[in-house]
Amino acid sequence: MSGTRRFNLLGVLVIVCVSSTRPAFGGQSPREDAQKMEARWHGTIVAQVDDFAEIPREELDAAEQLAARIYESIGVRTIWVHGEVPLQDPRGLRVHVRLLSRTMAERKISKERIKDNVLGQANRPSRSVYVFFHRIPPVAFEHAQDYVRVLGLVMAHEVGHVLLPGDSHSATGIMSVKADVWSKSVRYFTAEQGAAICSMLVEGAQSNLSGVETARRGR
Repeated sequence: MSGTRRFNLLGVLVIVCVSSTRPAFGGQSPREDAQKMEARWHGTIVAQVDDFAEIPREELDAAEQLAARIYESIGVRTIWVHGEVPLQDPRGLRVHVRLLSRTMAERKISKERIKDNVLGQANRPSRSVYVFFHRIPPVAFEHAQDYVRVLGLVMAHEVGHVLLPGDSHSATGIMSVKADVWSKSVRYFTAEQGAAICSMLVEGAQSNLSGVETARRGR
């Protein structure tokens, strides 16, 4: 499919989840704290999630949090929304994440002749991500990994394809086409990828604001 990128999993990327705490600004007002926290972000993604796979909410939340940490490392905030989101959302750039049921996934896989080792797919023009969820637990089990972790990595990887230009696979990091099951290091975006994503989000935010102003004038 034109404009489509896929995540071929030859192994499962192992990522160490370390809890982090936000810096405290002692002696400052809540408003000053909020302003400093806001200054951390270079852009915002509003991810509309359609959970056709019916993943338990607690486990889906954990996968979303893992994906969000990867984007937080480049100064990008992720807002996960379960429900309809406007195409032009003033909060940030909308990305549609569809967690497909087995029936939906198998229909798409058969129609597009998608390979057996593909766990997710992204369509950049429509800013849409498709996750073939039924393939994730068996792969995670085979490599003695938590499927929630694998799900979070697939989501982060495919959203990355939506935000990055052209052939956005890389030799290292979260956008590597070959996830390494034996790696114990944390994989994130490269510096170049981080800069490209932030630039894309800034342009998207400006476009959203322009659209809002146009709509207001049209009233």
